[in-house]
Amino acid sequence: MAGHRGIEATTAALVAVLEDAVPASGLPGVRCAAYRADDLAAPMEEGVVVYLHHVWLAASRTRPPGAGPGGGSTPNVVVEMHYLVIAYGPDSARQQRLLGWAIETIHSTPVLPPAALNATAAVFEEGEQVTVAWESLEIEQLAAIWQVAPAARQPSATFVARFELG
Repeated sequence: MAGHRGIEATTAALVAVLEDAVPASGLPGVRCAAYRADDLAAPMEEGVVVYLHHVWLAASRTRPPGAGPGGGSTPNVVVEMHYLVIAYGPDSARQQRLLGWAIETIHSTPVLPPAALNATAAVFEEGEQVTVAWESLEIEQLAAIWQVAPAARQPSATFVARFELG
């Protein structure tokens, strides 16, 4: 099962899905990147950013007896990675077009492709998957996320990616 590198691989796969869709987008030369909070202070001039702002762990089903460490039954954990997709552009129309394209691209990919998930290393085993779904946040939650960024709030969309950690 995907281990500790699952988070890193998921973020890279999301960026790869966007990058792979650029040629057919009608938006030539658009950059896509993963950002940390510090990167938001000096963002790219034009492009789409995937920003992991929170990771949540939730209990899942129980493994069959004998499958856990020491032969016992231990719960699996679902890793929930909460992201902002942020668009940057030279004007509001371009920024909104980029955000719409990013939303459409990710929405059309509810399960990340195994090739993208394992692009740099074999992190996910055959049959494992990462699902992606849009997430609705209250305005207060969104404001709290942007407080960590030393920059003005930008048009963005929120989503969650999930995989099971064994």
